[in-house]
Parts: sequence; structure tokens; C-alpha cells
Amino acid sequence: MSQWSSGFLEQALNIPKLQGDIFGVAAFALMLGLGRTLYGLFGKNIYRILIGGSLDAAICYVTAAITCIPVIGLIACALTGFFTSMLWPGSLIASSDHCPNGNVAVFALMGENVKFLFKQINL
Repeated sequence: MSQWSSGFLEQALNIPKLQGDIFGVAAFALMLGLGRTLYGLFGKNIYRILIGGSLDAAICYVTAAITCIPVIGLIACALTGFFTSMLWPGSLIASSDHCPNGNVAVFALMGENVKFLFKQINL
């Protein structure tokens, strides 16, 4: 998605590719950081954040994929960064709730399962 934000930024503002690449990725990363910061300050229920973030990110992905208006695509890309910001750390928090002694082993198993799933669907 961060690569899409660069393309949408180049089209929306008619800026050179280099600047689009820098600022597009920066906007996505800024929203990732903002989402994690806000959760750190105000977050209480990780399960609600995981479900809401997943649904909102899916909406943003579809919006960015089908829109013909570059500004809307750019906004959808940036918001995807915000909505996905807590999915990976949130899944670690949720797993530590269910397996309190898992520590690094849970992190390793989750990472390996993701690699295995991507191999199974040929991504």
C-alpha cells in the first residue's frame, strides 16, 4: 500500500516521482506511527481495535483499488497505514493474553505461520 500512496501522490499533486516516492511512504509511515501512539495513549480494548482496524483497512484497500480520483486514493492509502498500525503488535498483545508464558516463541510461531500461509497461496 505504501507504494500505491506514492503513485497517488504523484498523480494528485503532479509532483515528480522522486518526491512522490519519499512523501508517499512518509505519509503511510506517519499514519502508522500516529495509530500506535494513539493506542499507547488511549487504547484499552485490543480486540475491538483488531476487528475495527481489519474492517476499516479492508474498506481502504477496496477504495484505493477502485477509485478513479487520485486524492481519494491517496487518503485511502494514508488511512490504511493508520488502520493497520495495530494489527501486528495487537495480535502479539492478544496472543500474550491467551498464552502468558509464550514470550518470543509466540512471536516466532506467528512469523513462521505467515510465511507458510503465503507459500500456500503462492504470494
